Amino acid sequence: MFWNRHSRLLVVLLAAGIAALTACTSGSDKPSAAAKSSSAAPTSASPSPSPSPKPKPKPKPKPKPKPKPKPPAVNPLTGLGPVPKGPVIGVKIDNTSAAYPQIGVNDADVVYAEQVEGGLTRLLAVFASHRPSEVGPVRSVRFSDPALLRQYGKPALAFSGGAAAVVANFERSGLVDASAGAIPSAYHRAGDRPSPYNLVANLQGLTANLHKATGAKDIGMRWALKDPQQVQKAQTVHGLTGTVGGTPISFRWGAKTRRWIRTVDGADLHTASGAAVSTPNVIVQICQVTVDRGDIDAAGNPSADTKTVGNGAAYVFRDGHMLRGHWTRGNRAAPTVFRDKAGHDLLLHPGGTWVLLVGKANGLSIH
Repeated sequence: MFWNRHSRLLVVLLAAGIAALTACTSGSDKPSAAAKSSSAAPTSASPSPSPSPKPKPKPKPKPKPKPKPKPPAVNPLTGLGPVPKGPVIGVKIDNTSAAYPQIGVNDADVVYAEQVEGGLTRLLAVFASHRPSEVGPVRSVRFSDPALLRQYGKPALAFSGGAAAVVANFERSGLVDASAGAIPSAYHRAGDRPSPYNLVANLQGLTANLHKATGAKDIGMRWALKDPQQVQKAQTVHGLTGTVGGTPISFRWGAKTRRWIRTVDGADLHTASGAAVSTPNVIVQICQVTVDRGDIDAAGNPSADTKTVGNGAAYVFRDGHMLRGHWTRGNRAAPTVFRDKAGHDLLLHPGGTWVLLVGKANGLSIH
C-alpha cells in the first residue's frame, strides 16, 4: 500500500513535470502577439533636423576680352584713304591723238583701255575718290561697257551717245544714265577743241543728279604697300607696251616718281593740266575680243566686243617689276580676281591702276 501510494504520487508528479516542460517548449517557438507587434514596429526617436547647407558663392564672370579694333576700311578702288562717299561714275574718254591732251584722267581711280572700231581705243575712266569739274573729251558708249562696269554694282556712266542697238543694250543693263542726253546741264563744249573732241563733263554737276547710282565696292583688287615676296622674285621691267586693237599703249618706269608714265612714240604724254599721265600700277588683262556688227562706224568698220567675264592670263606691273598670273570673273556682278600660279592674290601698290584689255591675238612686249 505504501509503495503503491508513493508510486502513484511519483507518476503524478512526473506527468505534471512533462506537461510543464511541453508548455515551455511550445511558448518559445511561437512568440506572443505583443512580442510580434513589438518586433514588427519598433519605435525610434525623432531625427534631429540637419542644418541647411550654406549657399555657395556664385563665381564672378570673367571679363570678356575687348575685341581688337577693326582697321579702318580703305577705298577698294585705290587701297588709299577711306571709302569715298557718293556714286561711282565711269566716263568714256577718247584715246586718239586728236583728243590729246586728255582732261582729268589722272584723277580717276581706275582707267581701262578697250578696243573699239578700226583698231582704235577708248578709255573708260572710273571716278570715286575725286570728282573733277572737267573730264574729257567724252565719247560714245560701247557694247562691252555695261558688262565691264557691272562688277562695280550699279554705277553711272557718262557718255556722249552711241549706236541705237548699243544704247538700247546700255538701257537694259541697270546702270545709271549720266550721258549728255540725260543730264545736259553737266556738260559743255570746250571752245579750244574741234568737235567731236570737245565735249567735257562736270562730275560735280553729275553727282548732284545721280541719286540711284551705287558707291565704291570691292571689285577684286588687292593692295599692299610692300610685297617683298612677290616683287623681289619678279622680273625687273623698265617699260611695257600692250597692244589694244591696233593701238600700242606704252608706259615707262619712273624711278624717281615710283610710277609708270605713259608714253606715245617715246615721249611722255601729259594731261591738259600739264602733269604726266601716270599710275602706280598697270595690269595687262588678256581677253577674248569679238566683232560687234551692231556698231559700225562711218567708214564701215565694226566695233569690238571685249569679253571681261571669263578667265585668262594677267600681268601686273608695279614697283618696276612684272608679276605673272591669271584673272577670273564668274559673271557680270562678280569681281575680277587676279592671282599668281600658286593661288595668291597679285597685290597692287596703293594708288589706283590702269588696266589694258588686250585681245588674245594682240600682244605684250616688255623691256
